[in-house]
Amino acid sequence: MESYWFARIYDPLVEPVLTGLRENLTESLVNLKIENILDVGCGTGSQLRRLATKGIRCTGVDRSDGMLRVARKKSSGIEYIQADATALPFRDQQYQAAMISLALHEKSPEEGRLILKEMLRVVKPDGYLIIVDYHFTENRKWIADKAVSFAEFMVGGDHYRNFRYYRRNGELTSIIDGLPMKHHSSRNFAGGTIALNFYQPA
Repeated sequence: MESYWFARIYDPLVEPVLTGLRENLTESLVNLKIENILDVGCGTGSQLRRLATKGIRCTGVDRSDGMLRVARKKSSGIEYIQADATALPFRDQQYQAAMISLALHEKSPEEGRLILKEMLRVVKPDGYLIIVDYHFTENRKWIADKAVSFAEFMVGGDHYRNFRYYRRNGELTSIIDGLPMKHHSSRNFAGGTIALNFYQPA
């Protein structure tokens, strides 16, 4: 779990890269008239803070106490819960949308599938699953590719091993294949290395 000191510097490190994606996702959810959303692995709550300004009711879940401490200090009116994403403490079909950002690549395919199954469980039948994660397009920028690979290498451990498996084995396909979800739309960001994906329950 992330320590509190790392959680405090997380936003300055990550947000400059993700600003365009955050804005695009917020605009998309407003256009879809989403009224409530669950952010699985919400971190410091950066995306939820943007959504809350648009009147969307937001709930964030993370297993890191450090991340949630920062999120609560930066937010008001957003519910944050410490919980395991493979056993979400919510009733079936409670949310119009559920999202997970840059977290599946660091999980084993088995754990990733459990998380997505839980997200499918808590989303309404006509709702949306939003997955933001690495997708290395053919026309990606060389520097962006190297920056991502270096950052993952520096984290090391199971995180890096799972990232390497993810990249070598079809990326998200290796996790979502066979799950009852249908693709809705996708957009690429960060020099062609990160994709914003919308799915719906099938």
